[in-house]
Amino acid sequence: MSEAADLPWKQLGMDCIEWYNSNTLLVEIYYERMNHQVLTESPSYSLVNLVSDIGGQVGLFLGMSIISLLEFATLILLLCCYCGTHKSRKRDIEEIENSSKLSTVRSLTLLLNTIRPRVLRRLKGTGKQLISERESMEKATLLFRLRSSLQIEDRCPM
Repeated sequence: MSEAADLPWKQLGMDCIEWYNSNTLLVEIYYERMNHQVLTESPSYSLVNLVSDIGGQVGLFLGMSIISLLEFATLILLLCCYCGTHKSRKRDIEEIENSSKLSTVRSLTLLLNTIRPRVLRRLKGTGKQLISERESMEKATLLFRLRSSLQIEDRCPM
């Protein structure tokens, strides 16, 4: 019973409908159009797009690193081929040098054979003797070899 006394219209001594008529407000809302608009939020960058972009970047960088690895492998292969043929190339160079030395010795022999008669004629007047042809060839060959070895050592310091 005390609940009925707590009601606001009872405290004022009014009837329920009178109280609502005096204390309520009527608001009428008119819409220009009968359209409705729904706003929803969605992420602009979804998880699928994120995984896709990360996969693309990883693929790009791995592709570049694979190309780099292939280039390094090619470089190592070319270096191995170069080092493998370097000995044979060095041998070829030595053969060419030796053949040029032989041709130089032959030309030196021809030169000595052409000069010998002139030298003999001049020496006859002085009374001195020329050493034998074999000794002169051996000395010339030794001198040539000595000079050649000195030139090679000058070109290839150790």
